[in-house]
Amino acid sequence: LKNTQHELSRRNSELAALNAIVNTLIESRDLKQMLEAALEKALAVIELDGGWIYLVQEDHNKIRLVQAAQRGLREDSPERSLEIFLEDGFEPSDSEYFSRCLAATVNAFHHGYLASILDFQPWLVSAPLQGRDQVLGVLGGFCKGRKITTRQEEILTTIARQIGVTVENIQLVKKNSEIAVIQEVNRIRSELIANVSHEMKTPL
Repeated sequence: LKNTQHELSRRNSELAALNAIVNTLIESRDLKQMLEAALEKALAVIELDGGWIYLVQEDHNKIRLVQAAQRGLREDSPERSLEIFLEDGFEPSDSEYFSRCLAATVNAFHHGYLASILDFQPWLVSAPLQGRDQVLGVLGGFCKGRKITTRQEEILTTIARQIGVTVENIQLVKKNSEIAVIQEVNRIRSELIANVSHEMKTPL
């Protein structure tokens, strides 16, 4: 009975923390601030010692992973970008394979980096930031002295999915705003040309 109560209490704490992360995602409209706040809360919920979020940028025949947030690393650790060169015919829409490529790239880099500054090998975990139809990045983290549990992996995956949908929504809003600005500029330009043409045709 005592174990059951402890498990129930732990699950309730996790749900409360996940709810707090969702609220952070909903309330924020600045992408960088949202990612930093979400990462901080995620690491606290999952009980990881540090972590990172990378976002995908497509660049011709390669994928660039740009570090958007980090916690628990050295303060002088610079924000990084990692590159994955794509084979001919590779489709990023194959989200399962693409997710594994992204996770493997990020984990390999951070495993080497952390091993160089720690006295022992860290345990790493990562999950894709999955949008509706595409993978938008990677959420990952590490533990210094204990193995990462299946439960921690499950929670990380749940949080990553929520972050992915939010990132996608913010990117869509930004894209639509840019389109609206371009349309307004074109409208003003057309009116200006029409007015100038009218003035030129109108005798003094």
